[in-house]
Amino acid sequence: MDKTAHLNGLKEHARRVKTLEELKERVTPALRAAANRHRALGYVSGIISSDGPHRMQNNLALLEEYTKLLRVRVRFPIFSSTDIFDGDNADRISKDESDWRYFWRGVISESRVTDIFMTPRWEHSVGAIDELRHAHSNAIIVHYLDKDPELLAILTNSNKRLRY
Repeated sequence: MDKTAHLNGLKEHARRVKTLEELKERVTPALRAAANRHRALGYVSGIISSDGPHRMQNNLALLEEYTKLLRVRVRFPIFSSTDIFDGDNADRISKDESDWRYFWRGVISESRVTDIFMTPRWEHSVGAIDELRHAHSNAIIVHYLDKDPELLAILTNSNKRLRY
């Protein structure tokens, strides 16, 4: 089975729900199934809104590109927030940052994420910092893309549009 098959349709769940709790209940079974099938599941974390609204779309595009490139390189399923949300459905569900941090900690735990990939500039994101702390407290393997010369070279050379 394709390692991304379980991830298809996650955005559709976000379009149909009214709360983050309801969304977590809908997406975690698919993510957990991917983790069980492949004995691993990766989550890509990075800056989205912490640069301000004028950089949000660019940051989302970068996160999506990093996720796509990692999928080629990593042997197990990888997902990020861009697999679940687009700009419209995220704002409709909640605007409260603490709600989002709670949501992502729940998704990461309940989906049985085994690896978190921290994208460049993660340290400027309140949410990414929270996800890193959660990873450390739950024995999740953390990969720093900007500290892995081989991976960073592949990511940079694969797509010259990856600018931060």
